[in-house]
Amino acid sequence: MSQSVEQINEALAGFTDIEELSLGPRSRQERYDLRVVLTDARGGRIALNCGDVSGLKITDFGGGLSQILCLRAEDVRSRRLDRVSFHFADKERDTVAFDCATVDVERSS
Repeated sequence: MSQSVEQINEALAGFTDIEELSLGPRSRQERYDLRVVLTDARGGRIALNCGDVSGLKITDFGGGLSQILCLRAEDVRSRRLDRVSFHFADKERDTVAFDCATVDVERSS
């Protein structure tokens, strides 16, 4: 699972259409996990499974096809925040932003 920020950002390139965005509690740990499934123009699919999500911000979402134009990860471990290792943000339209402790990228065709 130990993927670098560069590997995560490389995997995200070209995936812009949001197929699924789901937030759920991690059983009895008072923490939330976020799953974001994105597709590309060729029908490819990628899922981000993010653990211990905090600071989730979503704007202008829904009402039809929602897109994230340039979702990128940033390694923020040097900030030494509690349970925060990564910051994700849509760099183009600022529609989605969040912090998380862990991330796993699943690719599927």
